[in-house]
Amino acid sequence: FINQSSIMTSDEGYAFIGQYSNSRDYDDIGTYFIKTDENGVIEFKEVYSDTILRNVFSVIEADDEGFLLTGYAKSDARILKTDRNGNMIWYKTYGGRPWDMALSATKTNDGNFVIVGETCSCVEQGGLIFLLKVDNNGNEIE
Repeated sequence: FINQSSIMTSDEGYAFIGQYSNSRDYDDIGTYFIKTDENGVIEFKEVYSDTILRNVFSVIEADDEGFLLTGYAKSDARILKTDRNGNMIWYKTYGGRPWDMALSATKTNDGNFVIVGETCSCVEQGGLIFLLKVDNNGNEIE
């Protein structure tokens, strides 16, 4: 388990996200999500396969006490929304080839989210920053 990000939650517990691999050659990689109480007692552990979220970069708590995870899989930026117990509600794919990554998320005052990422979909060399605003269901907001 390689920890990528951790936060203190509204109930004074902690949420940790990271990558795992079941093999030495890293051909079976996925995302691990652990939530503890304020004393470090594990409340839940969830694993999401690499087809859903291969690499994860950030976690934030949503207003509904669920969580939003950002990362990528299959060369696309991915956002995954869970309920308060870590059960996946939905995941959405954004971007295209050759690759895009959702690097972090921030809650907005209107209850939505702004996602910051990197894209290489429209340039030949290097990446560009992208900003994306989504609602609580992952729908893009113009």
